[in-house]
Amino acid sequence: MSSLTAIDKLFDEVKDKVGKIDVLFVNAGVGKFAPVEAVTEELFDSIMDTNFKGAYFTIQKALPLLNDNASIVLNASINANIGMPNSSVYAASKAALITLARTLSAELVGRGIRVNVVSPGPVTTPILGRMGLPP
Repeated sequence: MSSLTAIDKLFDEVKDKVGKIDVLFVNAGVGKFAPVEAVTEELFDSIMDTNFKGAYFTIQKALPLLNDNASIVLNASINANIGMPNSSVYAASKAALITLARTLSAELVGRGIRVNVVSPGPVTTPILGRMGLPP
């Protein structure tokens, strides 16, 4: 979801099929982990493009379809609030979502649009195996 063209296509389809939106759950994300000295520009861009840029522009492109008093929920991570080895870029991308939720809450209050963020802890999914942590 880091492609603005793909996001435009998504909301064109949403507009055609359902028209307006009451709830937008921004959940697309990627988890890639490496120690800070091993992070490349490509890895950094891959994580930030999907986890932050994609979320940001998903919200922007959805705004014309959101009803007044709609709700936006962003999926962040507990990693934004704790120091976890090998997760510096991932954690920063999720912290950016938390800040974005605060800012957009103030910016969209005039339309009654609520913006919240959830920060789940570890969930048994394939991402856990890629984190390099012991069981």
